Amino acid sequence: MINPKEILDKYLGIGYIDNGRNPLVGLDCWGLCSSIIKDIFNVTMPDPSYRKFSLLRHKEDIIKNYSMAHWVDPIADSPKFGDFVLIYAIVNLPIHVGIYMKGNQFIHAVSGVGVVLSEIEIWQNQIEGIYRLKGSLYKK
Repeated sequence: MINPKEILDKYLGIGYIDNGRNPLVGLDCWGLCSSIIKDIFNVTMPDPSYRKFSLLRHKEDIIKNYSMAHWVDPIADSPKFGDFVLIYAIVNLPIHVGIYMKGNQFIHAVSGVGVVLSEIEIWQNQIEGIYRLKGSLYKK
């Protein structure tokens, strides 16, 4: 299984591109997360259109329109490597996501900056929740 260091070595510093899905060209937050999930668990996540996603107004719309409840479960315990960190950009609209690494850090792609590693504490007030890929989707 791939480890956090390999993920950091592979992705840190990649440039940000809206709707970016190719690490050789640039990634947005979902492009980064789906690439990492593929690396860790060999699972291909659904790819929501950025334009459609940006029109959504509430978390419930995201779950309903993209059936993410079929892919992930919210977790209440300690995050683990490979968990999704969902972040509010504005109140009640989580539209930014990263992947939990270790040591209370997560990797994400930030507009104008690129792929970075951040401390959870810095984003704590904007974190909507942490989600784990359903165990039935990958081999443990």
